[in-house]
Amino acid sequence: MLHKFYKYICENKNFSQISWEETESLFKDFAEKEFKDTQYKKIGLYPLLLENIKREIVDNLLNFLKMDLKDIQETAFYPVQFEETKEACLDINGTKLNIKARIDRIDKKPNSPEGRAIDYKKKYNSAEFPAAFFEGSFQPPLYLAILNANTENGKFTYATLNFIENIKKTVKSKEISLETFNTFKEQFKEVLAFLNNLATEGIFPLYQNDRCDNCNFTDICRRHHLQSIKRARKSVCFKKLKEYHERKSEGSTR
Repeated sequence: MLHKFYKYICENKNFSQISWEETESLFKDFAEKEFKDTQYKKIGLYPLLLENIKREIVDNLLNFLKMDLKDIQETAFYPVQFEETKEACLDINGTKLNIKARIDRIDKKPNSPEGRAIDYKKKYNSAEFPAAFFEGSFQPPLYLAILNANTENGKFTYATLNFIENIKKTVKSKEISLETFNTFKEQFKEVLAFLNNLATEGIFPLYQNDRCDNCNFTDICRRHHLQSIKRARKSVCFKKLKEYHERKSEGSTR
């Protein structure tokens, strides 16, 4: 819904000039059209319960939109692409790796090669990860690596995690600059090389994930199966990755 609305703004309005009052009014009308009156029959909810869920979703997205519109207008980074697949051939310690990523949103500055990548997360993850994982996610540094590998894309100076759920009560966003990424770029490459080595050994992670659009095995996946979830938590891949992180952490403290 959020991307559809942003596309509507891109095609019919101007992010640099639209006011919050107009945005709020447009989104309420837009959301109402997205939620069909007969939807509760499709998902098995009573109309009253569905209305409460719809109100919660709309209120939460409005809070996010208000923050995001303010950021867009202050930084002059305007949304131009949504859910775009980008790829690049990265040199990882002498090995060429073809990396592909689906990026939630790409922003660009008018009349400038400068851009930023946006990744949406449900909520802030405060877990501790090594530097190559930014705020618990490998995606922002990966996006910077892919987008800056090809000069035709321009220069991407930022990658941002936007947290949508309960935005009034928690962290709203976290941003990593290209300058910061360059300080741990070698560690990032080491983690990529490590994951690539696991893959060549036939060791792959089993994820319990809500988004599997890029997977070729959705028809045979057992991610909803309880035993599969337990196996994911004990998988060889994650054990090896944890051991790798621990070794790196011990080495950095010596």
